[in-house]
Amino acid sequence: MGKSAELVEIEQLAKKAPKVTMKSLMVEIEQLRDRVQVLEQKRGPKSTREMDETDANRILAGDLVDFSHKDAAAELGLSYGQIYSCRGGYTFKKLHDEILKQKAV
Repeated sequence: MGKSAELVEIEQLAKKAPKVTMKSLMVEIEQLRDRVQVLEQKRGPKSTREMDETDANRILAGDLVDFSHKDAAAELGLSYGQIYSCRGGYTFKKLHDEILKQKAV
């Protein structure tokens, strides 16, 4: 009795697949670690503290309104994500809404 079509196909695919070794996996993991570090550095500084309402006011309507997320974060010792969340209205929602209402008037 011959091999089934599925078994033949699996054997053919197995022959084409690259050989995976512990060394090749370790190299790949190290490359991924390096890539993660590069991606994390692109976003700006890490937060050293929590954002307060004064910071949010400066970001939304004060002296930092024209700064990029990254530059505002560096100025205040906050993270890119904190600035992004504030400007997007995800945090400090009441302040965000008040400022938008004032600008509309």
